[in-house]
Amino acid sequence: MIVDDLNNRIAGLCDPNNHSIYVDVTAEVESTLLHEICHAEIYEAGFHQREDWDSNLEEQIVECISQGIAHAFSLRKRS
Repeated sequence: MIVDDLNNRIAGLCDPNNHSIYVDVTAEVESTLLHEICHAEIYEAGFHQREDWDSNLEEQIVECISQGIAHAFSLRKRS
């Protein structure tokens, strides 16, 4: 869902409980959507249920994977 009310702190949000992804209208839509899809996949895989799961590490993993996929498929913002 493209929304205009996420606030200036975040570009996107994955809500796994509602199976929804929200992307702010001012964000770079493709890369933000890809980033949030990666969060959704981590949630669906059940990693968040591990006792030792680290949400800061999750953010780093998601960013790495989403940038790698974006690079591979040229989804990055072009200059």
